[in-house]
Amino acid sequence: RLALDYEHPKGGRAGTEIEYTGRAFSTNEAGNLVALKVSTQIHMHASYPFQNGVGETSPELFIRAHNITDALVEPQIGLPAPGRSVLAGFRISW
Repeated sequence: RLALDYEHPKGGRAGTEIEYTGRAFSTNEAGNLVALKVSTQIHMHASYPFQNGVGETSPELFIRAHNITDALVEPQIGLPAPGRSVLAGFRISW
């Protein structure tokens, strides 16, 4: 796993992460070990906090993209991990 993050002096943040899954094995229905596919996923995120929060509140706009290349990730035979996903929103905490 390799991650690179950047934070702007005014508070904006962005980053990317590369997640590599190397050689792994799983058993099939006959109980034999079978090699799983090697995979590389790329994840990205960005956020922007609004500095004019009221009192103790801190609102933030964000977006995250997981597995943006839609790589096949197989943690177990016949059970692939989720593909590409994007999440965006507005978060406020106080």
